[in-house]
Amino acid sequence: MVLFPKNMREFLVLGPWGLDQARRVVEFALGLAASPVTYSLSAVRLLAPVVPQVLWDCLGFDEPTKNAYAWLNLPVPPAWYELPVYDNGNSLMVVGPEADVC
Repeated sequence: MVLFPKNMREFLVLGPWGLDQARRVVEFALGLAASPVTYSLSAVRLLAPVVPQVLWDCLGFDEPTKNAYAWLNLPVPPAWYELPVYDNGNSLMVVGPEADVC
């Protein structure tokens, strides 16, 4: 019996052993299939690839904010230093690209 992790985070925790097991499953499956198994995008629902345990708001820190504005060729607005933004995100609310968010 093969037990698959229910999400990518649980798979990543398995480390090299998990990767080796996944390779063995894929090799076995490809040996049985006449051609690679593919699905059209309309036939599947994309989910968030990794559900984080914690959400960090990098714009609450000086250096990432400077880097983000520099990438846009803009200066950091003075208001950023006067009223810093903080977001305590809910990591359970990370969804895939087509999910409805109400």
